[in-house]
Amino acid sequence: MNKYIALVGERTPPTAVKKMLSFPAVFDVVKLPFDTSVAPQIGDHPDTLLCIFGDTLYVHQSYARTAAAQLSYISEKCSLKLFTSPDERSASYPFDCGFNALVIPERNVLIGRKKSLATPLKALCSANINQGYAGCSALYADKTVITADPSILKAAESLSLPTLHISGNGISLPGYSEGFIGGAGGYIDKKLFLFGDIQTCDWRDLLTDFCTKRNIKIVQLEDSPLTDRGGIKFVEVKNL
Repeated sequence: MNKYIALVGERTPPTAVKKMLSFPAVFDVVKLPFDTSVAPQIGDHPDTLLCIFGDTLYVHQSYARTAAAQLSYISEKCSLKLFTSPDERSASYPFDCGFNALVIPERNVLIGRKKSLATPLKALCSANINQGYAGCSALYADKTVITADPSILKAAESLSLPTLHISGNGISLPGYSEGFIGGAGGYIDKKLFLFGDIQTCDWRDLLTDFCTKRNIKIVQLEDSPLTDRGGIKFVEVKNL
């Protein structure tokens, strides 16, 4: 069985971490510290902090210092090269979403707003879209792109990727009017881990049917409404 490190935000509840670690495929959970360069509401969100594409972990050069211990551990355990970017970084859009991209590992595909991406990721972009927050706006599970965003749906379909179109309503993101499905969880090993309960979401039946047909287990990590915490980035361990 493949083993993974789950990258989550610093504010992820200990009970959610404990539940993830109860699954054999999860080798470890690493909480990522805040990046004070971006808005505090999303300052510890993995989809804002970094992008992993191929064998490289991309981060901003200032965050590489802030999270030096965590990034070193991830790089060593998962055999990833660390690439730091000096691009402008701030709480203002689009300077807060340089690493916020949707990555499809099996296809070596990266989807994002090319103008907004950090310089090293621009050349790797397979499909240019209008959505600057591609990583938090879509969830990739069982070779399917799940999203409410029309530009991501169009890009996925142009790449012959299966899609599941949801409304996206009902996801909380403290400090903002709403959150997004990509920021609400992550997927590995036929398990869809979610930060909260989908029962208050009007698209719950769509997702439940999707998972049932594919023998995917939905793992509810919190007893609360579905919440955008910046997603869970699962990275395969190469060095146990």
